[in-house]
Amino acid sequence: MDASRPPAPDAAHLVLRLGRLMLANGADTAHVQQAVTAFAERLGYRVHLLVCLEGLLLTLDDGKGFRTRLGAAIPGTSVNMGALAALNAIRRRVIAAPTELTSMDNALDEVERGGNRYPRWLVAIGMGITAASLARLFGGVWTVVGVSFLVGVVTQMLRQHLAAAATNPLAAAGLCAFGGGLVGTLAMKAFPDTSPAGWPCG
Repeated sequence: MDASRPPAPDAAHLVLRLGRLMLANGADTAHVQQAVTAFAERLGYRVHLLVCLEGLLLTLDDGKGFRTRLGAAIPGTSVNMGALAALNAIRRRVIAAPTELTSMDNALDEVERGGNRYPRWLVAIGMGITAASLARLFGGVWTVVGVSFLVGVVTQMLRQHLAAAATNPLAAAGLCAFGGGLVGTLAMKAFPDTSPAGWPCG
């Protein structure tokens, strides 16, 4: 094995953590694949990365053989530009010694523990305002705008709770759609003379 190349298990661990944290914090899939590939090449490996609902599937190629590993599941995604900036800084570090890998792993720990700086209630209100704004933009009356705000808040709160419970992403999406639709339907029953035209989907 090349003395300058870290062991394959260590490289796979770092590469998978980097990709998972980038996806969890809102990075585009294509950007994650490019970033992970470039990072692995700096470690001395060629990689094939597959992003799926169960997590990241990574295959390392050192020129002599292949090693495939499945990363940890991604419980949920959010948008955290501060975390993405920190991850980009970590992956661009100069790897001058094997001890740098441990330092990078510790830095990834800090990003993962840092979480999102915004409180959940604030994010939920923001999504409600977004839904209400879309309803108004598409010509909804103020009653529909109010119900859209409620649906946006409820849907986002469901997303947060299901993500915290590590619910399967496909099941979580279905439950959020059902919950938001149910709340909207029940709320609109209080205004039977109001047309739901312009009511955007949650």
